[in-house]
Amino acid sequence: MHHSGVKRFRHPEVGVLELNFEAMPLPADPGLTLTAYNAAPGTPSYDGLRLLASLETVPG
Repeated sequence: MHHSGVKRFRHPEVGVLELNFEAMPLPADPGLTLTAYNAAPGTPSYDGLRLLASLETVPG
């Protein structure tokens, strides 16, 4: 298992997102891992995440 790196996602609204990730085991819950993703400012992936954050959600 990789604990850090870059993961590529294809999102239907914003296209390809290349996100840095870091996986951290949770000592209080053996077997569980918390994974944090982010994009470097100024990249197309950063802009894509900001666009996703700004989209209005419509209750279903």
